Amino acid sequence: MDKKFMNKMDDMELDMVAGGGFFDILKEGTKQIVNPVAKTFGKLIEAEIDAMKEYGIVLKLIGKLCKNV
Repeated sequence: MDKKFMNKMDDMELDMVAGGGFFDILKEGTKQIVNPVAKTFGKLIEAEIDAMKEYGIVLKLIGKLCKNV
């Protein structure tokens, strides 16, 4: 079966077990907490990658300067 369909079926089963809208409220609350954290973490990783690139450029520049001395 399609994975998206299976996830929807799992959601529906959990919704029935959890008593209707309770699972929807829980799921939306979790999204509101997790999504900003994931976005911030992604931005931190991007900043780290950019810093590593800049660090590599600086190391090459220092290496060239040291060879010229």
